[in-house]
Amino acid sequence: MFGVNISESGGRLIFNRGNIDLDLGIRSNIVNARTKGKINISNPDNISYDLRGTASNLDIQAITKDPSLKSNLTFDFDINGKGTSPDDIAGNFKIYLKPSEFGENTLPVTPINAVIDQSGNLRKISLKTNFADVEAEGFLNSQSSWIW
Repeated sequence: MFGVNISESGGRLIFNRGNIDLDLGIRSNIVNARTKGKINISNPDNISYDLRGTASNLDIQAITKDPSLKSNLTFDFDINGKGTSPDDIAGNFKIYLKPSEFGENTLPVTPINAVIDQSGNLRKISLKTNFADVEAEGFLNSQSSWIW
């Protein structure tokens, strides 16, 4: 799938009704990653997750097949949220970017903290990094653009 060649994987998944406790690792041609945490799938329309981990050598180009997205991203993450599509995602998403490359750009170490709140189609997004702080609020769904 997606041209992923997995050279090594391991860990554990413990299923208890709709809850999954996990501790997984993967080494592949597009990413080396380790994650630990919980996922609740009891309501497939409202999946929630609390995951921490690390990823290195993430190459977006290998997934998208777009050469301009060639990357070598390395970061730690701590995500606590719900939803899997742009229309229903919400939560706290913390990424600690380590020295990385994206396209022809070198990315320095920086924390990235995003908070996404929603009430119906009303979205509030807060994004804080060492480069910029962005706050946005408006009505959005995947079939439209922002309405301020």
